[in-house]
Amino acid sequence: MGLPESKRNRTYADMVRSQIENDLLSNIFDSTLEKYRRDATKKVVDAPVISELTIEKLWGLYAAFKKPQVAPSTFGRDYQRISRYIPQFPVTSPDDAVIVRNWLNSETSADVARRVLTQLSACFKWGVKSRLITDNPFAGLASDIKLQKREDTDIDPFSPDERDLIVKYLQEHHQSEATIVEFLFRTGCRPSEACGLQWCDISPDFRTITFHQSLTDSEDGLVIKPGLKTQERRVFPCGEKLQLFLRSIAPKPIDRNSFIFASNAGFFKFHSFSNHVWKKTLKALEIDYRNPYQMRHTYITFCINSGMNAKDVARLVGNSAEIIYKHYMGGTRDLIAPDF
Repeated sequence: MGLPESKRNRTYADMVRSQIENDLLSNIFDSTLEKYRRDATKKVVDAPVISELTIEKLWGLYAAFKKPQVAPSTFGRDYQRISRYIPQFPVTSPDDAVIVRNWLNSETSADVARRVLTQLSACFKWGVKSRLITDNPFAGLASDIKLQKREDTDIDPFSPDERDLIVKYLQEHHQSEATIVEFLFRTGCRPSEACGLQWCDISPDFRTITFHQSLTDSEDGLVIKPGLKTQERRVFPCGEKLQLFLRSIAPKPIDRNSFIFASNAGFFKFHSFSNHVWKKTLKALEIDYRNPYQMRHTYITFCINSGMNAKDVARLVGNSAEIIYKHYMGGTRDLIAPDF
């Protein structure tokens, strides 16, 4: 690297090495190596002028620093995703942070724009603290992006007829996908939880399902992650119809270590299913599009409308009773004022 031997320079060199490794994983590696070079005549101990480091280069150093501190799924979801956005920016200099803000505002959703700007601000704050730069041009820019307030209409469950039509259509045209869709409608579990289920998680008598792991994205692709979103594990009691369904899809003999919903290529890729099979199915049935997560909302809404206690519903689906009250019970029933 052309830098004098010192503890600080070795630390800097290690950060560059980690950046190269990160760029290789993100498919943005600069084979000319220019991206990773630095003027060897300057001492690392001197904080460089901000224009010396591009947005992409400082982000690479920051991501390499954060990588050992976060879960693989978090790194793949949050850090590598931004690594893929940065090369699309119309500018490279941190001095043009406002141009980056405007580009994100026009080319991405408000949610994505705010997330990226928040992460870039954290990156440059770290750069200042690490004495790599002297200023944080992204400070406060995320607050310029206003998010639309989510309304309760975000929960838009399917009717029983729509649910049955979807399952029937998939059984006729996409049998392997039909099984996981019917399972999601019958249990209200999260798609990641269903994709992480193995036959050993089903009791031998098919009366209970133990959710304790999920399938998530990471820098190395799809991986099984222990634990659930809001809890370590959850035991789900199966009714008679669900027991019959599980028996009908169980292979003979059952390999207890195999995944219940899997493709020939390995894990069930729910994201691919959502973008292709799910959208085409709703279009073919002339059902208004809703994302697959509405299957969970459909189950929870059905439980509430059937008269179940909110705390019991929360235990079944792995939410808090507060969430059930807040998001599902506000508009599911007709309000009748008591007669005194």
